[in-house]
Amino acid sequence: MKKQFLSISALIVMMIGLIIFIEPIMAQTSKRDIKIDLHRLRVYSANYDAYREFNQHEYAEVKEGHRKKYIDQIDKIKRGPNRDLYIQFLDEATGKDSLEYKNQIGMHYTYANPIMVHRRKNMTNMFEYLKVVKYSLFTMDKDELLLPNDVPFLKGTGKY
Repeated sequence: MKKQFLSISALIVMMIGLIIFIEPIMAQTSKRDIKIDLHRLRVYSANYDAYREFNQHEYAEVKEGHRKKYIDQIDKIKRGPNRDLYIQFLDEATGKDSLEYKNQIGMHYTYANPIMVHRRKNMTNMFEYLKVVKYSLFTMDKDELLLPNDVPFLKGTGKY
């Protein structure tokens, strides 16, 4: 009886230890996954934006493929099972005391003509991009990212 009690106690201690050590790893993985999903949204947005104005028949299939990826990614972030995690991440990343993303420059989420010279310091930084995602999808409840000229806190910045 005493041996069985010790075995069960040891098992409980191991389980508690496992939970204590695995939980931070899972939290990091979730944050990493959120960052990857937000990066994908940026790429899909720029790709779709590149074909958005094309009405030629030969681009219809490519345009629709980019649109589908873009819309699916927005649905995953806005309506998916991890919606609250995305909101929490965006709130923390764009909060008053957040400095982590302010120095990361060179983020286009709309199409940028590769022929034109783009100065990285004039591009939207990661902090502003995350604010655009939060503002577009959750504050304004849009089903797409607002264009830079439609975002009040980007107006007059000369970013685009």
